[in-house]
Amino acid sequence: MFVKKIVLALLGLNILVNSVFNSFNVINSDTVWSYLLLPHFFKDMVYLASDTFILHYPISFLLIKFIGLNSTLVFVDTFVLVVLTLVGWLAFYFYFLKKYISVIKLIYILPAFIFINFSQTFYQMISIPSLRNIEFAIALLLLIYFDNLLLLNRRILLKLGVFLIMLLLFISDPYFIYVFAAPLLLIMLIRARKNLRYWNVIGLLFTTIVANTAIRSLLNKTQHFLLHGVNNGHIVFPSKIASNIDLTIKGILNIFDSYPNLHLLSFLSLSLFLLGVYGLYIMFKKGLGDKKNIALLLLPLCFVFTILAYLTSGQPTDLATSRYLIFIVFLLPFGVCYAISKFSSKYARTTIILVLTILSLANFIQMYFVFKSANNSQQYEENQLIIKIVQQYGVRYGYTSYWNSGINTFLSGNVSQFIQVGCINNRIQPHKWLASESWFDKNTHKGKTFLLIDFEGSRTPELKGCDLKDVTEQFGKPAQIVPIPYAGENISLVIFNYNIAEEF
Repeated sequence: MFVKKIVLALLGLNILVNSVFNSFNVINSDTVWSYLLLPHFFKDMVYLASDTFILHYPISFLLIKFIGLNSTLVFVDTFVLVVLTLVGWLAFYFYFLKKYISVIKLIYILPAFIFINFSQTFYQMISIPSLRNIEFAIALLLLIYFDNLLLLNRRILLKLGVFLIMLLLFISDPYFIYVFAAPLLLIMLIRARKNLRYWNVIGLLFTTIVANTAIRSLLNKTQHFLLHGVNNGHIVFPSKIASNIDLTIKGILNIFDSYPNLHLLSFLSLSLFLLGVYGLYIMFKKGLGDKKNIALLLLPLCFVFTILAYLTSGQPTDLATSRYLIFIVFLLPFGVCYAISKFSSKYARTTIILVLTILSLANFIQMYFVFKSANNSQQYEENQLIIKIVQQYGVRYGYTSYWNSGINTFLSGNVSQFIQVGCINNRIQPHKWLASESWFDKNTHKGKTFLLIDFEGSRTPELKGCDLKDVTEQFGKPAQIVPIPYAGENISLVIFNYNIAEEF
C-alpha cells in the first residue's frame, strides 16, 4: 500500500511538472491565438480550427475570466487538459478493462508510460494543451455510453446524450470520424448480424455524421466562423502511397524515439513500442471471442485506422507531420498494460518495470534541460526587446509574420497588437488563419501602424519575398525605419503614418 501511495504521488508530481514545463512551449504555439480570439467570437468573422470553437472556447473563457491573459493562464490551461485526459483514461479502464488488467499493474505501468518522454515530438504531443488529448478522453468515455446504449436501448435520454456528445466531438474534429467512428461502425456491422440491438448504434453513428456535416456547413455560412477541421487531409493518389508509407514508418519511430540503432534508450523505447503493438494484437484476438466488451476490439482497430488515415491522406510531408499520429500515443499504454498482464513470469514483469524506470529517469533529465533552457535569461529576450522598441516609438498596432504575431501580442498583455500577414506575389497580404476578419479592417485602428519584417527573411520567413522596394511600392514611403539588432541579425520596424490595411 505504501508503494502504491508513492507511485500515485509521483504521478501527481509528473502531471504538475509536465504542466509547468509545457506551459513555456505553449506561449509560442497556436494555442496563444485561441486566447487572443476569444473577445471576437460571435462578434466578427473568425478563422479558426473547429476544436478551438467547440472545446477550447468554454474552457479558456472561464480561465481568462478568473486568471487574466498571462503565463499563469497557460499553466492552468495545460494542467486542466492533462488532468481531464487522465480522468477519461482511468474511467475507461475501470469500466472496460479492470477484469483484464489488474489495478496494481495499471498504477505502475500506465502513469509511467504516459509521462515517458520518448522524443521531443512525443513530449509536445502528450501534455501541451492539444485539444486532441481531451477529445481522446471524450471518445473513451463515449464508449461507456455506447455500452449502456446496447443494454438500455429504450432510454431516449441516453440516446440523446450520446448523440449530443458525439456530435460535439465530430464537429470539433472530423478526424475522429475516421479514427473512432469508422472502426466502431465496423464492429457494430459485424455484430449486428447476430444481435439487432447493434443497429441502434449504427443508426446513431450515421445520424451524427450527417448532422455534423450539416451543422459545420451552417456555421460556416453564418459569417461568424470559418471552421477548418483539424488536420483534414485529402485522399492521396496511388503514386504518393510509397512516399507516405516511408514517412509513416519513420514518423512512428520518430514519435517514440525508437530508431533501431545501438543507442540504449532508443532500443528500450523500440522494445516498449513493439510490446504495446503486441498487446493490442492479443487484445484484438481476445475481443473476437468476447461478445460483450467492444473495447477489446475497438482499441486495436483505432490503432490500425489511425495509421491508415494518415497513410492514405495528404498529411505526411515530413517528419514534423508525424504529430498527426497522436491517437496512437494514447492507445499503446493499454497495449503495454494488457501484454504485461499476460506475463506469468515475475522476472519478465520486473524487467518491464525496470525499463520504464530507466526511460522515466531519462525523461526527467531531459525535461530538466528543457526547463533550464526555457527559463534562461535569453528566453523571450528578443520578443521583449521588440515590444519595448515598438512601445517606445508610440505605435501599438501593426503587422508581422505569423510566428512573430501571437507571441508578441500575448507577452505585451495585448497592449501592443501584432497582426499576422504573409507575402504573396511580392505584396503583403492578410494571413487568415486563427485570426479575426476585423484585425485586417482599415477602420479597426486609426493612426500610425508598423510592419515588423526581416528583409533577409530568416526571422520572418512568411514575409520572405517582399523587400523594401515592394513594401514602399505597396504602402508608400515609410515615416521611419528602425533597425532592431539581435544576435547578429537585423529585423526592421517599418513605421507608417496611417493604417496600411488600406492597401491590403
